[in-house]
Amino acid sequence: MLGGKPACVPVVTKNEKFCVLVLDDDICLTTIVTKALRNGLPNAEVLTARSVAEAQLLLSEFKIHFFILDINLPDGNGIDFLCDVRTLFPEARVMMITASPDQDVVRQAMQLHVQGFILKPATNDAVLRARTALGRFHTQLAEDPHQVCKRLSCT
Repeated sequence: MLGGKPACVPVVTKNEKFCVLVLDDDICLTTIVTKALRNGLPNAEVLTARSVAEAQLLLSEFKIHFFILDINLPDGNGIDFLCDVRTLFPEARVMMITASPDQDVVRQAMQLHVQGFILKPATNDAVLRARTALGRFHTQLAEDPHQVCKRLSCT
């Protein structure tokens, strides 16, 4: 419990925007995913980073509610970055992007409570599924946290 409210779903206050970070070094994929997110969630802040270093800077500047993370990045990997995310934003939702789903990496990601995977090359269907999942989560944030937690049985 935080401030008398269940701590299972991050709450977006009226003065802050729902914020998404897309971390991937593939500029084409990042453009496609970002465009889909901005079309589906026009009031959300959609941030992009092409390296762990860029993403670390954004972590210090924004409260991020949803992450879409590549696993293999030029200066690190998404699993290590996900550990940082869980420390700073334990309630955040995460989807991983990968071209080669290694079983050990999938297991590590699942232990860190990721919501799902997008396999590269990302198809329109995969991007739409990610946007749908994000939209459902965004809707939950707008609901009363007590009702969400009751419905999700996390109290």
